[in-house]
Amino acid sequence: WDAVCLWDTIEHLFQPAAYVQKAASILRPGGYLFMTTGDIGSFLARLQGPRWRMIHPPTHLHYFTTGSMRTLLERSGFEVLGIDKVGASREINNMLVGLSLFSKSSLIQSAAKTLHRTTGKWWGHAHLYLNLYDIMFVAARKLPESI
Repeated sequence: WDAVCLWDTIEHLFQPAAYVQKAASILRPGGYLFMTTGDIGSFLARLQGPRWRMIHPPTHLHYFTTGSMRTLLERSGFEVLGIDKVGASREINNMLVGLSLFSKSSLIQSAAKTLHRTTGKWWGHAHLYLNLYDIMFVAARKLPESI
């Protein structure tokens, strides 16, 4: 294979290292592995601690930092090409509901509820790109086989 993609997947796996090693075994030398997952070492994750939005067992079984992800990949025969922080496009109503349910601030909760009620059907369905710098996009290349 030329590429393997694990979009928002590795954190759900019982043995993530086994899957990365499997990807290495099916990729041609020079093939690519691309992944996205949360970064528990990010500023937001450290600030929010157990209230970070990506902490939700039992679905997320493993959490990674950029360092632990780099170590996992290098031990499995990959060269890390880059680890960048990415955001996502979300519906405004979805963001407001999230803030109204999970914000630590009662003022923010109340404001989000009010905005959600008043958005109507026109701008609440609009999308907004938001990057909280707590999701990592990982690109790695399989190293040539050892001689």
